[in-house]
Amino acid sequence: PTWVIEPVSTSVALGDNAALHCLAKGYPKPTLSWKKETVARQFLNLVGGRLGDVTSWNNGTLEIIRAQHLNEGRYLCEANNNVGAGLSKVVMLQVNEPPWFPNHKQHNQVIVGDTATLSCEAQGDAPLTLIWTKDSTPLPIMARYDISERELDTGRVSELTLHSAHISDSGKYICTATNAHGSMTTEFHLKVQDVPNPPVGLTVLEEGSRQLTLSWTPPKDSTDAVTAYIINFHAQNLQTNSMASNGLREVTVEGDQQRVRIDNLSPATAYLFTIRAQNRVGQSELSAVLTATTQEDIPTGYPQNIRVTAISSEALGVSWEPPADNVTHGKIRGYYLGFKDARF
Repeated sequence: PTWVIEPVSTSVALGDNAALHCLAKGYPKPTLSWKKETVARQFLNLVGGRLGDVTSWNNGTLEIIRAQHLNEGRYLCEANNNVGAGLSKVVMLQVNEPPWFPNHKQHNQVIVGDTATLSCEAQGDAPLTLIWTKDSTPLPIMARYDISERELDTGRVSELTLHSAHISDSGKYICTATNAHGSMTTEFHLKVQDVPNPPVGLTVLEEGSRQLTLSWTPPKDSTDAVTAYIINFHAQNLQTNSMASNGLREVTVEGDQQRVRIDNLSPATAYLFTIRAQNRVGQSELSAVLTATTQEDIPTGYPQNIRVTAISSEALGVSWEPPADNVTHGKIRGYYLGFKDARF
């Protein structure tokens, strides 16, 4: 036998297909066979035809489907037709494992001020190098950032720890793993959550004597969805400039709302309103104070201590005190006095 295609050593990436070629000619036609070296350094026959993911074809090609590490090793091709010593050649199949990640595109959340840890586990042939970047730029050098690494049986882990997380730490972090056979990246999306900013633009949409409708603009640049708005208010009497007896009141609405109607108010009364936004982390600071006054309403009380005295034989003097402040519902602009003759 003489070689037509002499076997040569080759390498393949883990999971890819590999082929070892071996072809000889002679007369009679040589028989081709493949053997693989065992742990005991003995070459054992690979039976022709398909055996698991290994196929030995009649043309002498040995095909390995989805090569694994167990396929790595030394292989022997022999060509023999019982004329002469025959041919044999030992070749090496190397299964290379480029970097790869068990997990991709991880999403992490942390509350501002807490510690965030991003764990990048890469597998592949050693030596593996792991590098972190943020938003496509190198990580800033600061004491709050720590990077630690450790070896695994199948790869390497790099942990990026961010102490006392800031809002500015939010963003996309890239972990790049590299070895002699290639490189690969995986993404970490970090979201640092904080209480929302206060709503803005608190104003009155509609006003009545006993209700006010308020509207506002949601806070900008919030790190998490607003779940509720809390409106606080108290009344201040226009005439006496004193605090109303009912004190502070609170109304809560859903986070998707931008208006609310406040009922059961007192007529002709000034109210001081503030609003806060709330998310899963907590509540915002108070908004700017809005002062709004309800409209006047018909008085529900009467003049008090009415007194009538005779001034002369043709005149009477009438005097009274105004109604209580809480029943006038506005500024008193005048009184109506009615009288008639009383015949006995």
